[in-house]
Amino acid sequence: MSLERLELDVALKLAFVQNSLTKVEEYRQHLQENDQKVKDEIHEIVERHIGALRGRERQLVRQVEVVTAHQTCLLGTQQAGLMHGKGALLATRDLLMRCTEADTSTLEKIKVDDMDCLKDVVHVKRVAVQLDETALCSAISEFGSVQLPDAITHHPSPVIPAKVEEYEDDEHDVLHKSVAGAASGPDTPVRITVQLPCLSNQNWLAQQKEQNFSSADSSK
Repeated sequence: MSLERLELDVALKLAFVQNSLTKVEEYRQHLQENDQKVKDEIHEIVERHIGALRGRERQLVRQVEVVTAHQTCLLGTQQAGLMHGKGALLATRDLLMRCTEADTSTLEKIKVDDMDCLKDVVHVKRVAVQLDETALCSAISEFGSVQLPDAITHHPSPVIPAKVEEYEDDEHDVLHKSVAGAASGPDTPVRITVQLPCLSNQNWLAQQKEQNFSSADSSK
């Protein structure tokens, strides 16, 4: 292949790569824009339903207040009747204290058996409320779902943690289980993954500085 042909071929491939890099940046920008759009949509819907839930809260509270006020009025009506009857009985008692057995006509006019205040007080029921909290919590926990691309479910991701596999057989003690797994043979090397702490540069340097100070103190 001639030099001119090679230069042209390299130039075309370089242009292709550069165009691909431009597409990557465009796709990244689209991802960020879509990310913000979806999050704004989530916030909007949640805030709307929170407002609806607050409105329902005010309705329920108002209903409780109205029912309680109605029941209080019923008690007030009974109380007014009792106070009226008490006043009538006190007046009758004062009248009887001034009467004698000879005042038969006056005594015949006094009727105390049919007074309304002598009736038993009617028990007023208290207001109750039924709150289906389980259904509400279930609806909230099941509200919405994120549609994952197929690439996430078929390829490992550096930002999404892998699924933790648990022991399936419960009849054995966990202390007697092999970390190599049931499918490993006796000669299969055991691989243990150690998660190192992620420290920022500042914290990492600070930790090294503390270790240096500790080493200097121990040497003294």
